[in-house]
Amino acid sequence: MSVDVSEEKARAMLAKFLFYDDDIFKKVSMLSGGERSRLRLCQLMYQDINLLILDEPTNHLDIDSREVLEQALIEFNGSILFISHDRYFINKISDEIVELRDKKFINYKGNYDYYAEKRREEQLQLEKVNFDKKKTIRDKKSKNNIVIDKEREEKKIQKKIQKKIQKKKQKIEEEIFT
Repeated sequence: MSVDVSEEKARAMLAKFLFYDDDIFKKVSMLSGGERSRLRLCQLMYQDINLLILDEPTNHLDIDSREVLEQALIEFNGSILFISHDRYFINKISDEIVELRDKKFINYKGNYDYYAEKRREEQLQLEKVNFDKKKTIRDKKSKNNIVIDKEREEKKIQKKIQKKIQKKKQKIEEEIFT
């Protein structure tokens, strides 16, 4: 990358990304992973770009590097698309969360806390719907059981009546024949 800036401005740009004194003259091959990430981010921030795509940007960064990254992304004027498991980072940087669920993208306008709250609400609503469905099924089964129980009771009563009739019939026959 070729940038036409004065040494003073270059030092100021690099200082924003924690490169001071002798660090400025290190060969890139001698930089640590975190330092390379900061250097690459520094390069990107001073290019004319409007979209950053980042995959787990906070992985392997020390605390200072994370803070530099967060500040640089907050100051970035374009769009940032990133994947991260770092809830703190997501909360600090995002203003929209896109979740991939059941092969669909679902948008949540807000940070991670907003997303988590909305997901809890959705989950509670889903649980309520499932509970209501199960309750309806149980109620139908219960009504069916009541009908079956009534039929059984009616059959028992009919049997008792038949027995009484049979006993009376038998008693009458005995009286007639005796």
